[in-house]
Amino acid sequence: MYIDILGFKKLIKKKSIKAIYKTVDEALKAYYEIEKDGFIGFSMVCFSDTILIYQDSEDELLREMAYAGIWTIAQLIYNKLLAIQIPIRGVISFGEFHVMNDSSNKNIIFFGDALVKAYEMEQKENWIGVIVTPEALYPGSESDIVRMRQSKSLLIRKDKCLMLNPFFMIRDYSGFEGDINAIEQKWRKGRLLIELKAFSFIHINASQFSLEYNYDKVAEKYLNTSLFIKEVMGENTYNWAVKLAKDLKYI
Repeated sequence: MYIDILGFKKLIKKKSIKAIYKTVDEALKAYYEIEKDGFIGFSMVCFSDTILIYQDSEDELLREMAYAGIWTIAQLIYNKLLAIQIPIRGVISFGEFHVMNDSSNKNIIFFGDALVKAYEMEQKENWIGVIVTPEALYPGSESDIVRMRQSKSLLIRKDKCLMLNPFFMIRDYSGFEGDINAIEQKWRKGRLLIELKAFSFIHINASQFSLEYNYDKVAEKYLNTSLFIKEVMGENTYNWAVKLAKDLKYI
């Protein structure tokens, strides 16, 4: 998975390097949360505005497990960074990819078609989200994709890429009328609050750009993302999330 932190130059102007490091490090703890759940086999490297998470295994069972793992990692990192107003965009790809030590055994070299393709596709994306390329789908995944589409987990584009819905908890708790503090499991409540902060960041920016009739490149990304969220989750769920976010004073 190739992740690009958007607006990195502006971020550097606003925060110190130490503050950026602490912020990104906190968000990347999502990776370790997944490891605890038993999704093993991933490696990660973070440099400048780029996060690269990869798995190199010929074990078919491990590869199939990796799909669920990498999708969940993408969702958690996306929400944790957006919750602190750092937008990202990512691509999950599959293909030839090599991680090798140089002759001195001191430096690591990353190269391969999967990395190049992920980078090129990410640069062309005109929204704030994560896609899965057709090559990254494992054999026999068609039924899973249909099921996930029905459960409002993704949309399928004309180029057959999957656009992932990052707001699993908002989707699951849509229409919940009780006190949010009554949610029994701490991790569920915690993730729901993080998702609502991330959702609010997209909604606030998209609404502001729309009010200003601003349709420049930056505005277009937020507006496209807001439209995607409405389409994948439906107007009712979107409006419920807005209401709950307002009640929590996130909006």
